[in-house]
Amino acid sequence: MFTKLLEQLPVQQQPETSEHKLRRLIVDVLQRLPQNETIKPYIHDLLRQALQVIKSDNEENALICMHVFSDVFRTHKPQDPDSAVQFLEFVKGVCICCCSDWLLRQMFTLLS
Repeated sequence: MFTKLLEQLPVQQQPETSEHKLRRLIVDVLQRLPQNETIKPYIHDLLRQALQVIKSDNEENALICMHVFSDVFRTHKPQDPDSAVQFLEFVKGVCICCCSDWLLRQMFTLLS
């Protein structure tokens, strides 16, 4: 239910909007879900939606969904490696982007 709401709500970057506040509440609820056997059938959908939030939402919601990812993988060790691979590919892309930005700044500093 919560993942469907996240799919339907538009992503808002301004924290003052009601859509942003509602998305934040839903993400908080997803993080607080008990990590027990009850959630096991929904792990795939939960991880898929958490990855989508990480890729598209603001830093606040993305950080919470990173916690969701780590909690699910720590507790359940899902057998589906696709979500882990997608998550790690995203993290790798962020690291490469950040490192290249840092390297460019260093180069411009040296050339100045």
